[in-house]
Amino acid sequence: KTLVSFPGGKEDSYAIPAGVEQIGESAFSGCGGLTLLVIPERVTNIFVDAFDACSGLTSVTVLPEVPPGLITVPPFPDAPDGCKLYYRTASYLTNPFWSEDSDRFSRTVISTVTADPGITFSSEPAKRTYYGVDYYEAGSTITLNVPAGYAAEAFWNGNHISPDSSGVYSFSMPDEDVVKLSAVYNPITYT
Repeated sequence: KTLVSFPGGKEDSYAIPAGVEQIGESAFSGCGGLTLLVIPERVTNIFVDAFDACSGLTSVTVLPEVPPGLITVPPFPDAPDGCKLYYRTASYLTNPFWSEDSDRFSRTVISTVTADPGITFSSEPAKRTYYGVDYYEAGSTITLNVPAGYAAEAFWNGNHISPDSSGVYSFSMPDEDVVKLSAVYNPITYT
């Protein structure tokens, strides 16, 4: 499915429908009132001048795991300096097409978190919810409540978290797509 055109007079925020796979040529061209945009995870291609003259953009969230192919580089040529780009994976940060103009924009990786029952957040970073999924910014800190008698483990590239001296589990969100939190039984040894 290709998004062919977006009404030029429409303003504020817009989440492209989840089923869209391509963003057509000049689809958002001239949408200067568009401020917030969400690109869904199925998008594989963004065609010529898709976001030309979108001069009001302040935030764009790009959810595909693999950076979509671009015909126009950079993808948001007229977005103002300081526009915030949120990417699903760190691969966008090194992709030469998606990192074009990187000095003009704030770029952040967002991750999903799944947690075993019993693990709750006592503090969590600001999250954004798109299409029913919560995303957290990389580099932000999450503090966990872990049931008594259990230890928490977080898995991303084989990393684990340990409690601090007061038993608090806290970690910084990595540049990964999915972080899995587990509550692992931690038997107490009696002497």
